[in-house]
Amino acid sequence: MNTNKFQYTYSAKEQEEIASIKKKYQAPDKQESSLNTLREMDKKAETPGIIASIVLGTLGCLILGAGMSLIMVWNKFLVGIPVGLAGIALLCAAYPAYTSITKRRRAKIAPDILRIAEELEK
Repeated sequence: MNTNKFQYTYSAKEQEEIASIKKKYQAPDKQESSLNTLREMDKKAETPGIIASIVLGTLGCLILGAGMSLIMVWNKFLVGIPVGLAGIALLCAAYPAYTSITKRRRAKIAPDILRIAEELEK
């Protein structure tokens, strides 16, 4: 009888768990933390513009719908047309609001972003 056998067991779940626990106890890599900071700053520059455009777009849709309802359901053409046009104006203002807010926010944080990016490139 040959009792000398090679036995190998591998579990992907166990290896993932070991790697995640190990990552918790390792010192964070400076370059990785700088890259995360850079991503967070870029995201913070865009978020207010996105929120403003979503709010304007939603209000524009609701007001346009109200104008359409005034015209189609209650036959109030003289009231419905201006209300619908106001909704269209808000819809048209959503994208320019996003671009202007985002451009201003990016201009404010540009020096910090460029400094961190140059450090990462070295």
